[in-house]
Amino acid sequence: MRLLSIIVVTAASLWGGYWFVGSTAVEKGLVTWLAEAPKNGLAAEYSALETRGFPNRFDTTIENVSFSHAASGITWQAPFFHLFALSYKPNHIIASWPNEQRLILPGIALDITSEDMRGSVVFEPNTSLAIDRVRYSIDKLTIVPEGTDQFEAERVFFASRQTTARPFAHDVSLRLSMLKLPETLSNILDPTSKYPNLVDGLTADATFGLTAAIGRISDGSQPPEVTDVAIKTIRFDWGDMELSLSGTLKADDLGYAEGTLDLHAANWREVFQLLVKLGLVEPAWEGALAPLSKDVAGVATLDIPLTFENQVFYFGPLSFGTAPRLR
Repeated sequence: MRLLSIIVVTAASLWGGYWFVGSTAVEKGLVTWLAEAPKNGLAAEYSALETRGFPNRFDTTIENVSFSHAASGITWQAPFFHLFALSYKPNHIIASWPNEQRLILPGIALDITSEDMRGSVVFEPNTSLAIDRVRYSIDKLTIVPEGTDQFEAERVFFASRQTTARPFAHDVSLRLSMLKLPETLSNILDPTSKYPNLVDGLTADATFGLTAAIGRISDGSQPPEVTDVAIKTIRFDWGDMELSLSGTLKADDLGYAEGTLDLHAANWREVFQLLVKLGLVEPAWEGALAPLSKDVAGVATLDIPLTFENQVFYFGPLSFGTAPRLR
């Protein structure tokens, strides 16, 4: 019994020592990073930083935190920011945001509220600290720009994970569900209130090929560049309108997108008018696209390729402009 007691006390002491050393390292690392933020063009301010959670967690709270990027004019402010990690699994970090935040962009300030906003990142358990996977979710998001009406989303979800069959590549997913557009924008896009007040959603699934693993770049190495994008699907649904894209693009020698995406639009004329109102296409193009449409079960459907070649982007048979750059 005495030997068992000695073993228990010794183990507890060793674990307590590990937790103390670990929590101190976490705090020191964050304080150092915040102090060196100006080297990366960031101005960081906070009123307090403390790590708790003994014995099984490192729970760090940064209070009254603010980050400003002078070059872009972007500032983020929050009353606090939480970082959590299990003391026996420090390569898995969970972050939690407050219910109220403020994001200041050039010329406009956004008040952001949510019922729950959290994310997590898992690093490879080695010295490279390459990112293995990321998850980020928001419940009941509301964004209120000063002087205008608000945007709402029931749920936002983002995830990225290393592709097992391909080095460096990441599988990426995005989900936006039950979107409520600002009234001003809704009146422009749907002045007769023909469509539901809530947009059904936007989904995207793609695989990004990269030149290197996503990880720390503080050692002076260059961040990874995109080599290609394989889009499984990008889909937008609103009432009886449906717009989807799929296909593969790769970066040419100059970094411009090259390849073909297949566009599918149900009730395509209404989708087209929506794109016109957003300033994405020319109204005169409707006549050129009409011969390409077909009737599918009573629904006017358009299936056309979006072609990217020689640094030019073609919308079906029409030249749309310069192809985007992937890197």
